[in-house]
Amino acid sequence: MATLANKSDDSELPPELLREVNGLLSQLCDELLEVDGVNRLGDLLLAEPAVRRRYLRYVALHSTLGASAGSCAAVDEEDEAPAALAIFDGEQRACLAEYEDAAEPANAARIFWRRLALPAAAAILLALSVAGWSLYSSDEPILQRATEPLVASHEAPGQQTPKPLAAEITYASSAIRWQRTNESYALTSRVRAGQTLALALGSVELTYGSGTTLTLTGPSEFVVEENGGMLQRGEIVAHVTEKGHGFTIHTPHGKIIDRGTAFGVVVDDFGVSEVSVFEGRVEAFPVVGSAPTAPKIDLTTGRMLQWSGDSIIAMNAGHRTLPTEFSGRTPQITPTVLLDVPSGTQAIDPNQWTTLGKIHPVRGGLRLDGRANPTERPYLITAHQYDPSRGPILIACDVRFDEIDSHGQPGFSILTRGAGDRSKPATPWHDMLASCVRCSLTADLSSGEGLLEAGAKYEFDREPHTISWRGFTRPRAGVTYHLQIRDDGLSVSFTASEADNASVSKTVTCRSLFRGSQNFIALEGFAGGVATVSNVRITQNRSRIARDGSAAENSEMESIPARSPSAAVEQEFADALPADAVLRIAASFDAENLDAARWMTLGDTVVKDRALHLGVANPEQHIDTWRQRPYLLTREMFDPAESPVTIVGRASFAPNFLHGYGGSFAVLTRAEADYGAGPGWEQSALRRGVRANFWPAALGQNRSLELFEMLSPEPLNLLATADFPIDPHSRSYFFCIHDDGVNAKLTLVDAENLSLRKTLTHATQSPLLSAGHIAFEGCWGAPVQLDDVRIYESSQRETPASLLEE
Repeated sequence: MATLANKSDDSELPPELLREVNGLLSQLCDELLEVDGVNRLGDLLLAEPAVRRRYLRYVALHSTLGASAGSCAAVDEEDEAPAALAIFDGEQRACLAEYEDAAEPANAARIFWRRLALPAAAAILLALSVAGWSLYSSDEPILQRATEPLVASHEAPGQQTPKPLAAEITYASSAIRWQRTNESYALTSRVRAGQTLALALGSVELTYGSGTTLTLTGPSEFVVEENGGMLQRGEIVAHVTEKGHGFTIHTPHGKIIDRGTAFGVVVDDFGVSEVSVFEGRVEAFPVVGSAPTAPKIDLTTGRMLQWSGDSIIAMNAGHRTLPTEFSGRTPQITPTVLLDVPSGTQAIDPNQWTTLGKIHPVRGGLRLDGRANPTERPYLITAHQYDPSRGPILIACDVRFDEIDSHGQPGFSILTRGAGDRSKPATPWHDMLASCVRCSLTADLSSGEGLLEAGAKYEFDREPHTISWRGFTRPRAGVTYHLQIRDDGLSVSFTASEADNASVSKTVTCRSLFRGSQNFIALEGFAGGVATVSNVRITQNRSRIARDGSAAENSEMESIPARSPSAAVEQEFADALPADAVLRIAASFDAENLDAARWMTLGDTVVKDRALHLGVANPEQHIDTWRQRPYLLTREMFDPAESPVTIVGRASFAPNFLHGYGGSFAVLTRAEADYGAGPGWEQSALRRGVRANFWPAALGQNRSLELFEMLSPEPLNLLATADFPIDPHSRSYFFCIHDDGVNAKLTLVDAENLSLRKTLTHATQSPLLSAGHIAFEGCWGAPVQLDDVRIYESSQRETPASLLEE
């Protein structure tokens, strides 16, 4: 908390003492004052009248801040006292108490710390200080010695006791911005049940007492509760521990109860709620229409439910992803140019555009003429579809209003996620595209003000939902405006500025969960007037689209990095091999078929393009961890306790490896060649083995790297976990696994950035895991390309020095 200074106090106290007092008071109000500090503050209050006056003013100002954030005025000696600031000493939770017979100087007040929170207490104290009374008794101390730290309450006036602490801020992004500065929370600060986190930008992580973590991404408003909270708008992702079972998120239209481990919830700006299950199971209770009760809908991994006041839609989670901001790195991405139409365009290219209404080339651009049919808006629509969920789309253009009907409403819009045809005839919105996300520069006819609008239209027979923002100039004839929209499939930002005066600019943002069945981009003119558009440029982030720049469905293994020679793997792990290591198996999978004498497979495992592919893609790019995983297994059995094994190789992920729950790759030793059994994901994996797993999408959860023992049908035995820094462009990794029957060790190296590496090691525990196969595991829906595999045996039991924990 910032120091609340007062000049009259500053002049009364020596600088060194003033600094000490300010520090003690700041810690007191921030709930950080320990026992020694409490006692020191008591001594100073007893000895120095100037310290007492400063204490009273400081407490009064802090109380005003807590009661009315953003409206705190300086409290002078003549001001009316604010509501009391409750001060707590350990379990007593005491506050400033009453004064006895304050009318006589000889009977100066006694201050006790006890369980009361009377607004009159601070008022009496402040009044006495104004009157000049000495606030101490000749035979009583001003402050009792404390046995516990003091904390200051941030509760609203009139509340007798604060609600319990619910969570702690354990992460805050560097770009964080709060909607109201005076209601911000610092890293490591504690949050009580009932308090609201209102983010304008960035993200924070809350860790609850159960160990459950919740990531809130702005713009968002979230009311914290003891085991969950209320998401009024915005986006959260929760990772729920076993102790947090029953973790509940409420939205304006229902609630979600966790019965698994990881899920996300979004509430957009148009009354739509959505839950995506990344792992495990949740129960959703969507409220639709005027129904008195909400139905219970069970959702499992990879499923998503979206609902508003009048509909429920179930679908695959698709491209909803776990957040990756915890990497602390912003990848440098070169956008792919999808369309670039300069101002000197002489014709409409039918390979790029289709039209609705009258549109024709003119000097300086393309004219959208709404005079030809004053009841219909003209549209310039892309000939191809561009899905923003596969990578953020940026659209920029210049628009000039050539003619504006004095009785009309000038406007120009950019549409994404759009249909290619108009809405239902004979409706008020018949001339609009049937469905879209729509950002507009327009004007309010009643006031004449300029407006920026963002909205969504869900179906051809439904009205659009729109949010408007004032604060921009009314569109004027002859003035060129520069418009820019960014749409990532969820969040939309829209900027309008004057092309010749960039200082006249406004940006608005919103979230829309709308997913159209089509994804055309369109430029919309206005009925009854004329607008000319030029310098149209459409780009898309390459991180989630094909290498050739198209926005079509990714093929099975598009954009896999070029394979490196096997020497690169061997050189990378040369020092990791025991001195007596003997190469037992070497495979680069160059032949057309797999060597059946050496290998066996489970699931969708194929050899093609001089590499082995664990798994195949599906058209929806959906990843399902509950489906049986693909495996490559050695036919030979290995016993690491007798002859330690070292396995090296390279694994490369498909482009969708960070979508939804995310893809994974694992190497198992001491493995059985059968699938496990059980109600959860264990039925999709091998029955037994020591499993070294790489799960890139778990970044920030301390689970990117995992070592555990598979003991189906018994529970998994998790040995160790760690995070690995993920670059979305680096999808190829070198791996090294060492198992000597006593310890298991996993080393992972980014093949495109060798400085990114991590080693994880732990002693194995189960006596049931001895000899077994060596297995390589992929994930259903996120193929993994495997090559340059080498398996070594040695007689050396101790772990090589080069494999020691980094």
